[in-house]
Amino acid sequence: MSGNAIDLTYDILYEMVRNEKKKTELQKIETNIYAQIIEYLKQKKEIIKSNLADPSLSETEKEKFRAEFKNVRRLVIDFFNSRESKIVNMALNFSRSKSKFDDSALLTEEKMIYKRIMNTISVFRENILLNVVNAKLPDSGGLSRALEISGSREGVEYSDKKPDAQEGILPREMLQKVRIRFLEGFQAFYGPNLEVFGPYDESDTAEVPKIIADILLSKGKAEKLG
Repeated sequence: MSGNAIDLTYDILYEMVRNEKKKTELQKIETNIYAQIIEYLKQKKEIIKSNLADPSLSETEKEKFRAEFKNVRRLVIDFFNSRESKIVNMALNFSRSKSKFDDSALLTEEKMIYKRIMNTISVFRENILLNVVNAKLPDSGGLSRALEISGSREGVEYSDKKPDAQEGILPREMLQKVRIRFLEGFQAFYGPNLEVFGPYDESDTAEVPKIIADILLSKGKAEKLG
C-alpha cells in the first residue's frame, strides 16, 4: 500500500483493513493515510446527506445509506485497533529484549505512540520487577518520578538509529551530563538508561543527564551549575 498516493475507495479500505487484520506484522501504508480517510469520510457524508434529503428515496433506501456509512466507520475503527494492538506488542517486546526492530511501517503519529508506551512499560518493569526480584517492595515514589521523566520523552524527535548501551533510545545530546544543585530532597530515581540517581538532600550537587536536568530546572526543583 506504500508508494504513489491513492484515491481511497471502499474496496481499497476494506482490503487494507483485511490485510492488517490477517497479518502478524505491521503493514506498510501511505504516510498520509489518515488524511485520505478523513477526505473519504467527508465525501461519503456529503453523498449520504444528499441522498437522505432526496424525497424520491424510500426510508428503506435511506437506511441502506446510513448503514453503509456506519460500515465505513467500523472499518476505520478496525484498522486503527489492529495497528494499535501490534504497536503495543512491539513496545512490549522491545522493553523486554531491547533488540532492534524494523520500524519502517510506523507512521509518524504511531512512532509517538510507540515511544510513549515503550517508555512506560520499561519504567514499570524496572521499578517493579527489578525491586521484586531483589526482594524489595516497588518504590511508588520513584515510579511516579520515572514516569514523569518517561512522559517527557514524547517531545524528543524519534530516531531510527540502532540503540546502543550508552544512547538507549535518546539522542546523544539528551544524555550529556549537566551539573545541578537540588533545591529540595529527592529519593532515588531512574535515569533514561535505567541507571539509579540519588537519593539527594537539599543543596546536594550532582551530574545528571540533560533530559532529567531540563525537567528539574523547568519545575524549579534544581539550579544549573557551571
